[in-house]
Amino acid sequence: MHVRSAAVTVFATALSLAVAACSSAAPSESPAAEGADALLVRTQCATTPFGSGLIKVDATNAYITGGGNIATCPTSGDCSSPTTLASISGTLWDMAIGGNNVYWSNADTIFACAKTGCGGKPTVLATHQIYAARIAADAANVYWLDYSPTAAIKSCPATGCNGAPTVLATNLFQPNGLMSDGTNVYWAASLGGQIWSCPVTGCNVSPTLFATSPAPWTNGIESLAFDANYIYFGANDPVDTNGIVARVPRGGGPITILANGQHVPSSIASDGVNVFWTQSGLLTAGGTDAPPGGSVMKCAVAGCNNAPTSLLSGDYGFPGGIAVDATSVYFGDSSGTQRLPKSLCYVQTCSTPIQCCAQNGGEWVNHRCIFQ
Repeated sequence: MHVRSAAVTVFATALSLAVAACSSAAPSESPAAEGADALLVRTQCATTPFGSGLIKVDATNAYITGGGNIATCPTSGDCSSPTTLASISGTLWDMAIGGNNVYWSNADTIFACAKTGCGGKPTVLATHQIYAARIAADAANVYWLDYSPTAAIKSCPATGCNGAPTVLATNLFQPNGLMSDGTNVYWAASLGGQIWSCPVTGCNVSPTLFATSPAPWTNGIESLAFDANYIYFGANDPVDTNGIVARVPRGGGPITILANGQHVPSSIASDGVNVFWTQSGLLTAGGTDAPPGGSVMKCAVAGCNNAPTSLLSGDYGFPGGIAVDATSVYFGDSSGTQRLPKSLCYVQTCSTPIQCCAQNGGEWVNHRCIFQ
C-alpha cells in the first residue's frame, strides 16, 4: 500500500477552515478559521457579467462601451445601470482612459470626455484621421495610430491641439499594440516582433528600437502592458500555434519569457504582482471552437516556471480586451464583458477528511488516507 497525492489534498487531521465563496470579490489566499471541518480545493471561479463592449478601469470605476454609448459605473457594483457619458458617433474603434478623461476613436475622429461627464457633448480633438484603430492615453496626452499610407503615431494634449496633432513617428511597418507610460510611447510591429518607443515629447520622427522578440516568436504582437518595472507583450510563432508572454525591463535590457506554448496571447495587463493575458481557443477545420477553449491566464511577474494559472473555466472561444483592478480581471467575449476574481476560488468538496478520503476511493487509517 502507498499514500497517493489525490487530485485534491487530503488533510490528515481535523482542520478548522472557512470556505471562500466564488464571487466577483477576490477570494482569500488562505482560508480563515471558522470551527467547521472542511476540505477546500482551489479551483477556477465563475465569471459574472459586467457591462458590454470595451472596458477600461481605474481605481474606482469602469468605463465601458455598448448600446452606442460611452458609459461609466463603479467597479464595486455589477454595472447593470451604468451612467452614460456620451453617445458614440459612427463606428467605435478603440477607447482609452488617462488622467481625468475618457478618449475614443471612430476611425477618423478622436473624441474626449471627462470621466465625470461632459454633458453628452464630447470634445473633438482631431478629425480626418485614417483608420485610427488603436488609441492610448496618459495623464497629459492622448495617442493614436493613424493607418494612413505612411502609418503614423500622433498625439494631442488632453487640453486640445486645435485639430493639429503632433506626429511622433511615421513610415511605420504594420504598427499595433499602442501604449504610453507617461514618459514614452510604445508600439509594436505586427510582423517582425519589434517594439519601438518615442518620448511623449517627440523624437524628431526617429523612434528607438526598444526590444525584439526572439525567434521564432516574431509574429502578431497585438498588445503591450507595463507596471513600475517591466513592459510585457505577447507574441506568436509564424503559424500561431506556440505563443509566448514575455517581459522587458522598462529601462531596456534582456527579454525574459514568462510562458510559452500559449495559443495566440493577445490582450495583456499587469498589476505589478502578476501579469494577466487572454489566449484564444482553437478552431476546427470547419471554423468552430475546438478544445481547449480560450482562457484568461495568470503568471507572477517574477516568473511561474512556465506554468501559468488558467483562471477561466469553460469554452469562451476568443476572449480579449483585458483589464485589471485591485480585485478583479475583466475581459470581453461574444456575450459581453465578464468579471473574474484575480485569484482562484476555494470550493468545499466534502465536510470531513474522512468523507473526502472515501469519496476519492481511499481508506482512512491512523489519520491518513490510504490508497491501494
